[in-house]
Amino acid sequence: MDSNEQNEIRDGFEGYRAWFECGSDHPGRWPLTEVMYRGPDDSLLTVQHDLERLKRRSAQAWRQLFDSRSHTTEWPYGSGVWGKRELVCPTVEDPNIVSMYEGHTNLFWGRRLGEDLGLDDLWLKLCGNTHTGSFKDLGMTVLVSQVKQMIADWESRFPSRIGSILTAMKNIAPSQLMDRTLFDFAGL
Repeated sequence: MDSNEQNEIRDGFEGYRAWFECGSDHPGRWPLTEVMYRGPDDSLLTVQHDLERLKRRSAQAWRQLFDSRSHTTEWPYGSGVWGKRELVCPTVEDPNIVSMYEGHTNLFWGRRLGEDLGLDDLWLKLCGNTHTGSFKDLGMTVLVSQVKQMIADWESRFPSRIGSILTAMKNIAPSQLMDRTLFDFAGL
């Protein structure tokens, strides 16, 4: 069954929407809350945005909005990622955003590399030059926030289920996890 029939692609922050889409001839849209790694025909997925909705705001208005959020301490906009949330992941609500105010790393002038490439004015972005030392922060803030949103949505639809799962998990003995008669770990 096409997941469009199961999960509606809902409006996010200020009515902006984003979804997974197949990069192949197999049509389909899936909400960002759908846990999937590839399309039904094993093709890669891309995140698509409602461009018509985004175009309702002029380029100048977008620039002013992003400039007003940049380097602020207003949650969650101080982040170089969440300051552009409409273009990143508009379906995550503020309480579920997990951020260390990542992004906003400096550009560095690549004079010698530019000369080697025949470019007069080359600037380089060094995303690993952050307070954590990792370029992965930019993607992980979105992933972890989206998972937190999914858990919150699930908890609102099925109250107390997460607590029940955690209670069940604490009653599992480590020896049970290694019992090959209970689970075929070799088949992973």
